[in-house]
Amino acid sequence: MPIETHWANNIQSILIEKFHDVWTWHQVSEACQTKIHPLLHNMNQPIVLIQDMIGSHWTPTTNLLQDVQETMQTPCPENIVMVVVVSGNPAIDTLLVSAYKRAGQQSCIYQACPTVNQAIRVAGDYLSLKD
Repeated sequence: MPIETHWANNIQSILIEKFHDVWTWHQVSEACQTKIHPLLHNMNQPIVLIQDMIGSHWTPTTNLLQDVQETMQTPCPENIVMVVVVSGNPAIDTLLVSAYKRAGQQSCIYQACPTVNQAIRVAGDYLSLKD
């Protein structure tokens, strides 16, 4: 699968999805069901999900908004409070964040950052405000 998942910190509050090569939105939904849901199933703490798409690209099946809407039919676990997109392309970042805001969970914050390191800092700052 072209999407791997790992923790960015020891306290398991920042989760990174690293996208490799070519992927589809169906695979994003599958990764959510098979990796993220089981991983977060018994956790009650707020989680920030960073989607690191740098160096990868998706294969469209329809159009972006429709693909994202279909992906969001498998909702993220409720303890994901923020999703940070890192694509390396400001136009793609804006497009994805807009699509997520339209199709995603209303209680979740969607944001973009130019690098994974900046995304981790933003996630840490946000989580420290929630404490």
